[in-house]
Amino acid sequence: METKTTELAISRVWVNLKSRAVVETAIATVIAVITPALLAHTPQNQFIVGPIVNAVLFWVALRVGVTNALLIAVLPSLIALFRGLLPPTAAAVVPFIILGNCALILTFSLIKTNLWFRVIAGSVVKTLIIFLPVWLFLNSSSLVSFMMSWPQLLTAIIGGFIAVKFSGYLSSKGSNT
Repeated sequence: METKTTELAISRVWVNLKSRAVVETAIATVIAVITPALLAHTPQNQFIVGPIVNAVLFWVALRVGVTNALLIAVLPSLIALFRGLLPPTAAAVVPFIILGNCALILTFSLIKTNLWFRVIAGSVVKTLIIFLPVWLFLNSSSLVSFMMSWPQLLTAIIGGFIAVKFSGYLSSKGSNT
């Protein structure tokens, strides 16, 4: 009888964890999709949208896992392009932005040291993956070149800071189960 009770308790925990993962992924996906769509025509939108989207990517990688975060990583860039957040000349850069987002998630998740070092490392790798092709193949004085340079690093670091702080807040409130 005790074994069945233990098995039932374990299966309930597993269902609760899976349910939490689905709900958190769904909420994060909505935020990652809606933010670029709603703020597409806001002045200096990169400095608003970037930290929010990066926070979502870090958050999902931290709380739910790499696979869910990688699924979300593709969406914001495509939405940004289709809603006008990126100039039309940036269409060729979108695959590198997606790769950069994926690299951010993978670097952050695979490094098993200090959380802040993981944020910085993921942000640097993302920026390099996005900026190097732009620097090599586009006019360095263009708006796209600027958008894909240091603002990528800054917005990724800010997003990582938000995600880590918010995650720590929830953990201290006991909801990180």
